Amino acid sequence: MTNLVMNTLVMCAGLIFTLSLSSATVSVLRTLTPRNVRMMVETLIIGFYVIIVDVLLGRVLALDACESRPLRGSDPHQLHRNGTL
Repeated sequence: MTNLVMNTLVMCAGLIFTLSLSSATVSVLRTLTPRNVRMMVETLIIGFYVIIVDVLLGRVLALDACESRPLRGSDPHQLHRNGTL
């Protein structure tokens, strides 16, 4: 199995984890949150689980930042390794 396939499988597992837990949390809190702030609360819940997955992937699995986050743009550490800013 190539490195690209392994990264894809790990990111898919992170997506499934985030999607399922955020959906469950939103369903539980749906009756407790006022209607006018519900969208904001749902966004905060999703953001919370995204941060949890990011920390787990970054620290527990020790994935390289360039490999686990292809859509975030350039790696700031890579700029210093190349000698340019």
